[in-house]
Amino acid sequence: MLGTALSVALADFRRRSRSLTLPVAGLLTAYLGKIILVDGELIVAGSYTGVGTAAWYGATVCALGTTVLLIIGFPIVRGGVTHDYETGVSVLLATSSLSNTAYIFGKFLAGVAALSGVTAVLAAATTVAFLTNGTGPFDPVGLWGPFVLITGPAIALIAAAAVVTEVIRPLRGTVGVAVYVVCAFALVAMGVNGTAPIDITGITLLQESMTAQLVTQYPEVSRPIEGFAYQSASDGTTTFRWDGIEWTGRRLVDRLSSVAVVGFLLFGSIITFDRFNSDGGVLPSVSLGSNESEDPPSTADTSVAQTAAPATTSTDEAVRTLPAPEQGRFGLLTATTAELRMALRRQRIWWVGATVVVGVAVFGPLGSARSLVAPLAALLALPALSAMGTRPEQEQTAQLLFTTTSPVRLLVPTYLAGVGVLAGLIGATGVRLLLAGQAGAAAGIAGGIIALPAAALAFGVWIGRPRAFETLLLVAWYLGPVNGLSALDFLAVRPATVAAGVPYTYLAAAPILLSVAALGRRG
Repeated sequence: MLGTALSVALADFRRRSRSLTLPVAGLLTAYLGKIILVDGELIVAGSYTGVGTAAWYGATVCALGTTVLLIIGFPIVRGGVTHDYETGVSVLLATSSLSNTAYIFGKFLAGVAALSGVTAVLAAATTVAFLTNGTGPFDPVGLWGPFVLITGPAIALIAAAAVVTEVIRPLRGTVGVAVYVVCAFALVAMGVNGTAPIDITGITLLQESMTAQLVTQYPEVSRPIEGFAYQSASDGTTTFRWDGIEWTGRRLVDRLSSVAVVGFLLFGSIITFDRFNSDGGVLPSVSLGSNESEDPPSTADTSVAQTAAPATTSTDEAVRTLPAPEQGRFGLLTATTAELRMALRRQRIWWVGATVVVGVAVFGPLGSARSLVAPLAALLALPALSAMGTRPEQEQTAQLLFTTTSPVRLLVPTYLAGVGVLAGLIGATGVRLLLAGQAGAAAGIAGGIIALPAAALAFGVWIGRPRAFETLLLVAWYLGPVNGLSALDFLAVRPATVAAGVPYTYLAAAPILLSVAALGRRG
């Protein structure tokens, strides 16, 4: 079984390595190491930082690198199972002798290998930085140990989560991404506070170890310490010496708890994997005709069909009877209506949530409509936005659509449909803010309405997959509208965002993003 799983993993990893995702992720990760070690520093208890030993370099980069990887690593490795369906490999796999265990474990190992490569780049950049600017002897255990014992279990958890959200039906698509991002941010937040059930990022462990040595050297520092954050390098800090993490048995067991969660996720994936079953699995049922009725055709209908299309008609003859595409004829209203209908093709629970959101936006308190309802509306719009620009390739209709009119021209109705979805959900809030004399806040709502679809379209055209935009928007949503980071508050729900002029930045960014999308579609 292990040999078969390794073969699956190798094939999947080779496919991933042929794309630009892994090299770009590696370069960005190396740049992250430079930001941490050269441009910034880790501050403990408000004004203390460690001497630049090998252990300090390894731990400071590992802590933030693992946290970042916990967010961006998920879209990097998610999609292995979906890719097999989209390329038709699922038909072969479903009827092969390949076991579910080997297949799931192979996909998991491929994700681990991809993220291990990114981590190796980060570790290499840290090593170069230490050899250039570090202090003291080269200590491979102190330098690389955190990447193995802290980042390693995190990588395994990310890869397992990516597999399970593709296999379990309710977690496929945007729902799985949203659940993962919320859980990841919750683990990070609880890790900083020391209350996480699983210290996946190692922040709690590092705080505990650094505090013990800091208090020994500076008795005036009281427990528990407040402040464990990265900031720009400055001269107003006091240094202390940290000798690295003492890996006791208890701490090793704590790290293994993450491995237990990984085993649980993989076991759940194996027992729920249905081998691309068309009755509810990854492979959806396909109907070439109308899906309004599943009843068998009547005798009269059958006779008419036989008369209209004799059984002797070949495929080539049927194709020749199709009308030729008429180049240059383009109805903007018709195309936009069609795009809007596809964007709003949602389940009943989505429509219930949309009705509540619109109702509060129109009749509820204006403050709640701005600070609470508008961010929730952005989440409701996420499934429609993430599909923008990717639908022709995902549904394999690009060749058909692009023969009827210009591919760039088709971006217009797609963008207008996205604007329409957001305007329908939060447009009333913007109008009420404008009537109340809050022009800056109304500009923030308008900026979100026109900028988010433009960003979704640019990501969709250039990347071709919805996962990257879904993850980045959820991260921006959590840091911006929810936690008040002005630069990412794309709906200007905080007064500080309006005061900083951020809404006008988003208004100006929309045409730039649309130009980026057009450039990608033209290529």
